[in-house]
Amino acid sequence: MSDNHALITDAEAPPKKSWLLKIMGWLVSIIILIVVAQFIAGLKSDQKTKFVNESRGLAETACAGDAACLDALKSKFEVCLELHSESHKTGKFGRKYTLHKEEFLSCMK
Repeated sequence: MSDNHALITDAEAPPKKSWLLKIMGWLVSIIILIVVAQFIAGLKSDQKTKFVNESRGLAETACAGDAACLDALKSKFEVCLELHSESHKTGKFGRKYTLHKEEFLSCMK
């Protein structure tokens, strides 16, 4: 009876993980964290790019094909956008961009 008891307890003991499996588990975990961080950084970048493109579209629409206005847009856009826009965090990962349209458009002239 003691022989059967010894066999049953040996079968119930979980097998030990090899050091190679432990390293592979840590590598997979680190890769997943890196991918998530890159995804979040990409979302932030997309928000800013969308805001800049919308602002550029607004300025081009306001120019209505005037060549002098479009030249000023090329040279002054980044400076005017920096001066007349704000950004602040919304939530943990989001960012909200606001543009003061009247001041922005008057800066472009």
